[in-house]
Amino acid sequence: MIDLNEFSAINPKDPYNPYEKKPFEDFAFSFKQYLPNFPDNVIEQWPYRHFDDFCRHYWYLDFETFEFRHTKFSLDDIFNIKTRMTDKDVKDWGNNYLNRHKNHLETYRVFDYMSRNKSWEQPIIVLDTKTCPNDKREALHCPFHLLEGHMRLSVLLAKIRNNEPVSCYHDVWLVRMERA
Repeated sequence: MIDLNEFSAINPKDPYNPYEKKPFEDFAFSFKQYLPNFPDNVIEQWPYRHFDDFCRHYWYLDFETFEFRHTKFSLDDIFNIKTRMTDKDVKDWGNNYLNRHKNHLETYRVFDYMSRNKSWEQPIIVLDTKTCPNDKREALHCPFHLLEGHMRLSVLLAKIRNNEPVSCYHDVWLVRMERA
C-alpha cells in the first residue's frame, strides 16, 4: 500500500496559491510513479481535479488493484449508480443546475454540453462494487458506486426527471478491483 504522506507531496495545488495547479503533464508523470494503472483521462478527471477528495474519501480502496475499462452504460445501469451523497442531495444538485440554467443566471459548461449532446463530455468513473473485497465494500453502494462525476450524474438524472431528451447510452470508466 502506498504511503499517504509520501503520496500527498504530489498534490497538484500550488501550496502558495490554491487557485493555481501544476501542469497536468507534470502531475500525471508524478502520479504514474505511484499508480501506473490509471488512464490519463481518469487521472485528469479525478485525482488532478479533486486530489484532496481522492485521498480523503477513497484511500482505503487499494488503488493499485484498480482495473479500468472504458464502456457505455444504459439508462438502466445509470439508475443503479449510487454516490456518497444522499439521493436528496443528488436530486437537489441536479435541479439547481437545471433551474439556474433555465433562468440564465449562470452558464454551466457541463449543462450546455449535455443539452447539445444528450450525454456528458467526459466519462464518469464508477466502481463495480461486486469486485471489491468484503472488508472494503461496507462503505460503498451496490452494484455501482460513483467515484467521480457527481455533477454530470446529477444533471443527467434531473434532465430525465424533467422529461428532457438524453442519450440511451453514456460513457463510463468502469473500475474493477483485481483479486490478488
